[in-house]
Amino acid sequence: MKISIKFKFLVPTVLLIFTAMGASSFVSYYQSKNALNSLIIDQITKQADSISIMMESWITERKINVKNWTKETEFPNAVDTGWVDGFSRKKSSEKLGVFKKDYNSFESISLADNTGMVTASSDPELIGKYQVDGQAFFQTALKGQMIVSSIFRSTRTGQAVFAIAAPILLAEEITGVLFGIIDFTIFSDKFISSVKIGQKGFAFAADHGGQVIVYPDKTQAFKLNLSELGIWASVKGKKNGLVNTKLNNNQSVMAFKQIEEPFIYISAAADSGEIFSPVTLLAQVSALTVVISIIVAVLVILFIANSIVKPLNEVVTNLKDAAEGDGDLTTRIEVASKDEVGDLADSFNVFIGKIQNIIKEVAQNSNDLTSSAENLAGISIGMNKASDHTSAISTKVASSSEEMKNTIASVAQVLDTTSASINTVAAAADEMSATINEIASNTSNASQITQAAVTRAGVVTEQMSELGGSASQINQVIGTISDISAQVNLLALNATIEAARAGEAGRGFAVVANEIKNLARQTAEATDEIRSKIEGIQTSTTNTISGIKNITDTVTETNDIVITIASAIEEQSAATQEIAGNISHVSSGVGEVNSSMSTTSDVATSIVTEIAEVKISTQELSGNSDQVNIKAEELSALASKLDTLVNQFKV
Repeated sequence: MKISIKFKFLVPTVLLIFTAMGASSFVSYYQSKNALNSLIIDQITKQADSISIMMESWITERKINVKNWTKETEFPNAVDTGWVDGFSRKKSSEKLGVFKKDYNSFESISLADNTGMVTASSDPELIGKYQVDGQAFFQTALKGQMIVSSIFRSTRTGQAVFAIAAPILLAEEITGVLFGIIDFTIFSDKFISSVKIGQKGFAFAADHGGQVIVYPDKTQAFKLNLSELGIWASVKGKKNGLVNTKLNNNQSVMAFKQIEEPFIYISAAADSGEIFSPVTLLAQVSALTVVISIIVAVLVILFIANSIVKPLNEVVTNLKDAAEGDGDLTTRIEVASKDEVGDLADSFNVFIGKIQNIIKEVAQNSNDLTSSAENLAGISIGMNKASDHTSAISTKVASSSEEMKNTIASVAQVLDTTSASINTVAAAADEMSATINEIASNTSNASQITQAAVTRAGVVTEQMSELGGSASQINQVIGTISDISAQVNLLALNATIEAARAGEAGRGFAVVANEIKNLARQTAEATDEIRSKIEGIQTSTTNTISGIKNITDTVTETNDIVITIASAIEEQSAATQEIAGNISHVSSGVGEVNSSMSTTSDVATSIVTEIAEVKISTQELSGNSDQVNIKAEELSALASKLDTLVNQFKV
């Protein structure tokens, strides 16, 4: 089967470009997708952990508030069912109202006696009307434990709320419960609903049963359930995890974290389509680049092939016409290129011109040969020998022509290989240059960001250490105040004893001693409250230091990304080596072209020499013309036949 030169050029080059660029694009797409997926998963996981840490800190602060409020002196009397103290209940309600005003995260703060009836509240509508004996948080607090209830929907506002309850003691006996209803939206609006992960990602929360309580679309609160999404089995009972699901009709990756008080799941979700949109764009650009490269390569190859094949086709057509057709020796090939193909066409024109001149001379000598037939008879034997010699030389000329044809074919193949190698080198060099420049830029930026992150983490750590030291110093001052309070209390006791001994005369002094004793007690309570808040500061400091550790981990992961970029640079170095190999192949191809052209030159020289020998033999035939008299008639017939042969050519 005949295979055209265009096909030999086109198919290997297209396959080479498609294979090389396709493989490179696939590897880049796969590595970019994995790196981006890991980065997004880490981001949403840390987002869920961050919200959980803030939630736990926020709940702890509310618990401290409730615990401190149970120490108010009026509250035990306000819940005492054995002796209804209306003044204490009124005073307690006023104080609870002040607490609610100062702490806006509480929807209401109430006191309930041991029967579950609200006796004092920041909300006057609940006093004497609201019964909580059926609530689990009331029963637990009545047993002496502080408790944080599950999330439930407020009957007043319809918002997500939960309760914190603690027992109230009177002489070491539980007489009632103080409970606060906390509006969860105060926290969720600030730390959950406001979270944005990309353009479509978000955070939300669900209770222990999978019921969504916080969602970007607030109409879905207490309506949407994770079990309806088919992912509840992957979440239920687990402390944390990662699942793939469909949220807002979009495929998403969701990280979740469980919180014990109240028992809820904090979740952060990122849209999968948005995550991989840069990678998808990269794949599309790579595919488009491959297609464009193939199209350009095809056009270049077709141009080069046409510039080679067209002159060769003209040579073949003219040779066939001269050998098999009308024998037109006036046709010439137009030489337009200054290369090996142009040299070939020029050599063809010279060769045909010489053949034309020979045929013209033969035609002119044919008449002379006819008129001199009588003179040629004597040299018939010599003519026969010369004729044989001429035939042998003609055979050599034909063989040389065949060798020239084979050499030209070799030149065409070498040119094919050279063109393909040059195209490969150009495409690979451009791609490697752009990729290495981009990677170098990214590596530099990543290094600068890592150094800045380490510096900032160090500064924050030092500041938190100073804060911890200040808290310790405050604890020392509080200890001193406690000692002074104890001494004042002891002095007040001694003064009371002395006043009792003085009888009626010491009564006024006893009143003063009693006031001093009360002042000492209030000072001790204030000291305890300050110590509690200092402990809260120390807890926050610990949490902050933990957050700084997370930042340090993030810096470490950034270093891993820099290592990945370095690996990509090594791959580009391998591609550069491949380019060097192709350049070496081009050099070898050029050497073969030079060798082939040298062979063509030698063959042309041989043709000229042999044609000269043909001319000498013809001269010998002419010199012996006086000896052919005997064979004149035969020579005359031969001359007629020669005329017939010459007339086959157009000269």
